[in-house]
Amino acid sequence: MKPLKTIAFLVIAALSALPAFGDLFTITATTTDGSGISVISGNHSLIDLSQELINNTGPFRGLSGHSYNASLTYGGVPKALNFAVTQSIPPASTRYVYSARLTTPFDPGVIDRSFTSSTSQDDLYSQIKSYLKSDGASDLARFLADIDKKSPTGVLDGNPNAATALNAQQSFFEYAFAPTITEDEESSGQPIDTSHVGLALMADGGEFSSKGVHGDTYSVAPVVPFKLTDRVRLELMIPLQYTRIEGATEYGAGLQLAVPILVVKHTKGQPWTWQLTPMGGAIASGSPDLVAGGLMINGGLASYTSYRWHKWEFSLGDSVTIYHGLRVTIGDYTFDPNISQEILKNGIKVGRQLGRHWYAELYGLDTEFVSAAFIPRYATLGGGIGYRGSKNKGFIMLGAYTDLAPGYTAAKLQFGTGWKF
Repeated sequence: MKPLKTIAFLVIAALSALPAFGDLFTITATTTDGSGISVISGNHSLIDLSQELINNTGPFRGLSGHSYNASLTYGGVPKALNFAVTQSIPPASTRYVYSARLTTPFDPGVIDRSFTSSTSQDDLYSQIKSYLKSDGASDLARFLADIDKKSPTGVLDGNPNAATALNAQQSFFEYAFAPTITEDEESSGQPIDTSHVGLALMADGGEFSSKGVHGDTYSVAPVVPFKLTDRVRLELMIPLQYTRIEGATEYGAGLQLAVPILVVKHTKGQPWTWQLTPMGGAIASGSPDLVAGGLMINGGLASYTSYRWHKWEFSLGDSVTIYHGLRVTIGDYTFDPNISQEILKNGIKVGRQLGRHWYAELYGLDTEFVSAAFIPRYATLGGGIGYRGSKNKGFIMLGAYTDLAPGYTAAKLQFGTGWKF
């Protein structure tokens, strides 16, 4: 365990030493009426920052009564959204008329909409908010899908901490990297499906740094198995996720069904194991701070192959998972994630029995986003140690791993346990 602890410590220390990214959202506003006023302000909440801009409150109070142009930097993407705001009193009137035009210069044409109010700045903001909630939901979805490809803060896709990647990681560890068989299990001839006994739970969490953006993420996945035959079982997984990025929070939950099928079963005289697992389900993820989120369905296939030699076990894991966004309307809100992604994962693992009930293992795996992504590919290196009781009454596992890509580093700890009712 000492090498694993050392690696985790060094990676976390390196993350802590990196400079902070600062605010996820920054707006630069400059008046266009010759008054020469310029304001720059940032926040981790896009809603709060945009409302302050349009209502001329907080740091933007100096813009009151002036026309101005403003540019939003969204999670490191400059000129993600432009605001062209006019505040003027028409001839023969004593009341201001407020108007605003929203455009997306980083991706022209995705959003281009104008709003006008003769009532108040708050009414103007309400019009913009209503547009993004309903009629403009598809425009916002395209905007956020493009942000996922260009920013480390993508909620649903495009980076190792997005909903698609976290879900694929949980499924891979569960179905493509089965635990090393212990000496006690091998001598008793127990099949692979005894790694889950009544109720299992896998959890991990840690810190990450992505192109200067810092955060931490945590996930837990309770698993309930139902034995169908000696070679087939049905499993229900409930993946739960929480991520915090520079003060902004994201939440995720899902429901996944899998059918692990033991195609080749090892015996005392036959060292090979091969398990195939078709799987599918749905995940929802969102962030009020980033004004992003939605519902996705997924389907995939995982393969686990292992060869045992004396006290050693050599494993190969492979998986492909496909994700597709669904349009959902709840009350006045419409969520329309414009997501279509495939994630490929391939890994190798070496495990060794330690006495009758203990084992240790090291592994490495490669993850690739097939469609465009901010971090299209990353590697994972890790290891762990586990214990499984006699007659499969329970197991416990502790581990650590790091995700690595150009400009990206993460260090996480793992914990797993399961017990028979």
